[in-house]
Amino acid sequence: MTHPKHDKADDLAELKEVITADGSITFHNPKYDSEYHSRSGAEEEAVKKYAEQSNLAELAKTEHSIRILDICFGIGYNSAAAIDAINAVDPKCSINVLGIDNDPQIIAKIQDVNSKFLSYDKIKKLSKNKINEKQHWVKEDNVQMMLFINDARIVLKMLAKENNPALRFDAVFLDPFSPIKCPELWTEDFFKDIRMVMKKKAVLVTYSCARAVRDNLKHAGFIVKDGQCIGRRGPSTIAVN
Repeated sequence: MTHPKHDKADDLAELKEVITADGSITFHNPKYDSEYHSRSGAEEEAVKKYAEQSNLAELAKTEHSIRILDICFGIGYNSAAAIDAINAVDPKCSINVLGIDNDPQIIAKIQDVNSKFLSYDKIKKLSKNKINEKQHWVKEDNVQMMLFINDARIVLKMLAKENNPALRFDAVFLDPFSPIKCPELWTEDFFKDIRMVMKKKAVLVTYSCARAVRDNLKHAGFIVKDGQCIGRRGPSTIAVN
């Protein structure tokens, strides 16, 4: 995840393992006093809020190539759920995932996780396979993944400068810490940068339904609607380009 500036001592704070209600693992980040997933079920959240609501399985019925942007990659559940959903429809569909996360500590924790997702072995390989300190890469079967260890705002600016329609995304997963704890990844300007790298009618999905988040999405040009209520009182959010 991308976070505000903090003391160097914070980087040494230990991420604590948490078992969620569906039996899957997440971690508690002591710097932000937050878990990376809902305690109601980390894997369930990845499936229902991200993979299903982005309609990737339906898209795989007509498209032979799908591109996913996973902002705040964490331990990779959202991408793994999406890959599984697409492969269940068409195992030959080309899947390209670009993940962004600025915390190498949570990426290292991937090696401690055993997940039910069939594609999670690819997530583990990605976390180990470094090109350099800022990039990880893996290509296996029909899946290619690139992971940037960097501030998401910097990476989005870089992607937007490419201005290449062939590199635009079919779905965006937005999964930072809350708007109160990580406000810089919920701004109108950041949403505008995301929208620049999305295909027409592509969807952005996120757990937050905060009024300010939805207003910023609308001001950035998205059509906003309610998503499912999973593990929270309020609905998640679906934003269509």
